[in-house]
Amino acid sequence: MNEYTDEMLSKIQPCSGCKMAYYITDGVKTCDSCRDRGKKNRASKEKPVLCSKKGCPSKRSQENIYCGRHQLCQFEDETVAMNKKVCRNYIRGCRSQLNMDYQHSNCEECLEKDREKDRNRRGFVKEQNRAVENIPDATPVLTKLCTTCCKELPMEQFLGIKETVVKTCLSCRNDNKLQDSRRDKEHRNETCRNNMRPQYTSYKKGARERELQFELSFEDYEKIVVNPCHYCGILEERGFNGIDRKNSGIGYIIENCVSCCQMCNYMKGSLSESVFIKRACHILTHQNIVSRNLYPECFAGHKKCSYNQYRNKAVKMDMEFSITIDEYTAITSSNCYICGKKNDENNENGMDRLDNNHGYTIQNIKACCAECNCMKIDYDFQDILSKFASIHQHYKDFDKMCDDSTAETRCVRFVASRYKK
Repeated sequence: MNEYTDEMLSKIQPCSGCKMAYYITDGVKTCDSCRDRGKKNRASKEKPVLCSKKGCPSKRSQENIYCGRHQLCQFEDETVAMNKKVCRNYIRGCRSQLNMDYQHSNCEECLEKDREKDRNRRGFVKEQNRAVENIPDATPVLTKLCTTCCKELPMEQFLGIKETVVKTCLSCRNDNKLQDSRRDKEHRNETCRNNMRPQYTSYKKGARERELQFELSFEDYEKIVVNPCHYCGILEERGFNGIDRKNSGIGYIIENCVSCCQMCNYMKGSLSESVFIKRACHILTHQNIVSRNLYPECFAGHKKCSYNQYRNKAVKMDMEFSITIDEYTAITSSNCYICGKKNDENNENGMDRLDNNHGYTIQNIKACCAECNCMKIDYDFQDILSKFASIHQHYKDFDKMCDDSTAETRCVRFVASRYKK
C-alpha cells in the first residue's frame, strides 16, 4: 500500500476471495494474487497427460513421456532405438547396451560378478563339507551342505541310488534330471562333437577314469588335431580330427599322440601302430589289391559264438534270423572273407553281416574272424578296403613297416565288448 496514490487509497475495497483490502480496478472483485491462484486451480482441474507405461495412472514428467517411477522405460526406448538390447540387470543399475547378436541375457561384467559370487558360495560349501569329512567316524554327522543350492539339509537328502553319500541334495538331483530330460540331446551331442574344447575335455576325463597319463595342454591338443589323419591323410568335415595314441600302453604325451580320423581310430582300437599297418597290408594283399607280404600272426585267435547266441541276439535286436544250424556250421567252417584266417585249434571263425541294416539271412552273412569283425564294426566292407587303400597311399612309412621283419607283429587281443556284433 505504500505505493498507492491518494486516489487509489480512496478507492480501496475488500477482495471477495481473500477478504483483504486492495485497490481493485473497475469490473473485477478479486485481487491479483487470488486471480493467479484461480488460474492455477483451473489448470490443475484440466485432464492430465498420463505416463506412457501401460497401466500406470501417474502423470508424466516434464522431461519425457514417463512418470518418475518409470524413468527406466526411457532407457529401454533409447536402447531399442539404437537396435540394441539392455542387460537383464538394468533394473539393478546396469546400463550396458548389448548388440542384438550377443548370446547372453547379462553383459560380460554382470556375468563375471555372478560367477565370482557363485565360486565363493560353492567354495565355502566345499570347505565346510571337507571339514565335516575330517570329523572322526565316532562323531555322528546329521547335516550337510548341498554344493548346488548351498542349503544345509539332513544327511538323508544326500543318499544316492546305491546308498552312497553324494554331493547334491535329492531336490537338486531331481531338478537336474528334469532339466536333462528337456534338453535336445542330439543337438547338444552334435555341438560337442563339432567343437574342440568339449572334445579335449572328454579326452582328459577319459584318461583320468582309465588312470592314464595326460600331459597335453589345450594348445598341444589343438596343434595335433588340425593336421590330416596320421594314417589315411584325411581331415574330417568339422575341421579337426581326433587323437590316437600310437602305443596304447602309454598315456597322452606329445610324442605318443597323432591326429587320427574317426574311422582309423575305431579300426585301430588298442592295436600298436605297426600291427595296424601290417593288418592293412595283409588285407589289401589278401584281396589282391596290392602285392605284399601277409601277416596272419597279426590276427589273434578267438572262439566263436554258438548258434543259439547268434539267434538270441537277433531276437533281442528284433532282427531277422532265418539260417539253419547246418548253414551256420557250413559258413563258420569257411575262412574269414576279409583276411582269409582259417579255423584251427586256436581260432574259430564266426559270422558277419555284410549289411548291418539287415538281419542274419543266408545272402547277408559270411564267415569272419573276431578281429576283422571288430575292425569292420558297422562300416561297409568296401569302405574298409577304401580306407586301407588310403592308408597304403598316404602312410609315409608303409613300405618300411610292411617290409621290416623286425617290427612288432604280436597282436594283443583286440575284441572289446562294445565292438561285438
